[in-house]
Amino acid sequence: RSVLVRVLVSPEWELRCPLASLRAITRIGSDHVPLLLSTADERPPTPPRFRFELFWLNQAGFREAVAAKWTSARSSPHRSMSVVDSWQFCAKLGRQFMKGWGANLGRDLRERKKVLLSAIQALDYRADTSGISPDEWMVRYDLEDQLATIYTDEEAYWRLRGTQR
Repeated sequence: RSVLVRVLVSPEWELRCPLASLRAITRIGSDHVPLLLSTADERPPTPPRFRFELFWLNQAGFREAVAAKWTSARSSPHRSMSVVDSWQFCAKLGRQFMKGWGANLGRDLRERKKVLLSAIQALDYRADTSGISPDEWMVRYDLEDQLATIYTDEEAYWRLRGTQR
């Protein structure tokens, strides 16, 4: 039984297509193996770099959560050849934690905005159709203030991001 597993490429072709890749496609029920040639860049995308956002410092519980994660990283078993190794290990775990925390915060804020907008729209609809009590107006104004705070924080975030580039 003979198997052909060679592909010939000229140096000129390799210079023209440096990102080319070749892979075998699995085929069931045949002794032939189709090959797939791709000249596109198929490297996995690099994950975005970690960015510490200053507004996280204003979020409730952030400092305590980071301190707890740092303490837990220091006490967890890891290979430590030196103080620098320990520092890098703790910093890596801290970055991973803050990256996830920031993603969760963004998701929570988007969800909170949706909930606030829905509640305001529901109160507005009731105000237009049947009217609402003074207490319900106060609730609506409170919801509006909460939404305005989120918008103000977002505006400050993007203003700061714009000056950092």
